[in-house]
Amino acid sequence: MTFLYRTLVLATVLALPCAGARADVAVDACVGDPIVDWSSQPRTVERLQIAYVNEIFERLDHAMSCLSLSTRRFAGGESAPSAIYFVFRSKSPFMGTLEARARRTAAWNAQTGSTFVEFALLRQGYDAAWAVRGDGYAQSVSPEKFRAFYGELAELESRMMAASPKLRDTAIWHNLMLSTLLDQQHPRSDPKAVFVSAVQRFPQYYDFQDVMLGKLLPRWGGSWPDVDTFVTQWARNTAGSEGDYLYSWLYVSVLRRSTRASETMLDPKRMDRSLREWVRRYPTPENFNIIASAACEIDDRDLFREVYGRLAEAEVKPSTWLYYSQREPCVARYIK
Repeated sequence: MTFLYRTLVLATVLALPCAGARADVAVDACVGDPIVDWSSQPRTVERLQIAYVNEIFERLDHAMSCLSLSTRRFAGGESAPSAIYFVFRSKSPFMGTLEARARRTAAWNAQTGSTFVEFALLRQGYDAAWAVRGDGYAQSVSPEKFRAFYGELAELESRMMAASPKLRDTAIWHNLMLSTLLDQQHPRSDPKAVFVSAVQRFPQYYDFQDVMLGKLLPRWGGSWPDVDTFVTQWARNTAGSEGDYLYSWLYVSVLRRSTRASETMLDPKRMDRSLREWVRRYPTPENFNIIASAACEIDDRDLFREVYGRLAEAEVKPSTWLYYSQREPCVARYIK
């Protein structure tokens, strides 16, 4: 295991909140905003994307600004700023090609020049780096493409560091900076410091942990004990505000990366309890889909039947299910 990954594991200990700590009273800065729907983060992301594609930039800026300031969470448990990040993280054809996004963002910049335009330009730099590399496994990428990829990321890191103070004080900047550093071989900035700052500044923005977990997997030089230590420590130290919800949320983050539960150190009994906690705390159709899929993955017949039974047919979203636990075979196994 490399020094980088050892320090990242250590960072999870240094950054942990005190056990039993609770978040401050939630602030809703989006009262009356027609784009923001607190009942559904995915629906809010879709509305933000519609505003972007249709170049309704002033309304887009307003919605993103209020989300960035809000500490209220969506009904599914997602933090408010995460909706902003997911707008640009999306690979949906609806958002257009990189070239189309660049043209649209230039028009946005000319019209409002907001902090979120600045972020969109940086995110496009990240996407452009990955376009150079390609999405294939490392062994399928040529040395020339890797050099170009790392060069693009190094340049992006410099641009990130030169971002406006207003942008650098947001969760979305920390999210993109962490991804940029962890994708490099020799980043100039310390990813541990960025991670610690991020989780302390934005304690309910769990996408930082999602980014970190991706790099703790064995395929990237980590190990399953590292993953389990990360998951159990974060679940334990957020128990005061989340119960044991984070245990299943973090392990589902691992399973989303085309991983079988049997590969990991996941505890099926604890996973069952934690998934049920997830159902109680954040009972949305979007969550029921992934929880049902996770229940199938750990062969939890009773939980699968309970959660899947709460979904109307129109609410079933097969595209959100785990790669190895898709709807049709799971239903065939437990329902029919």
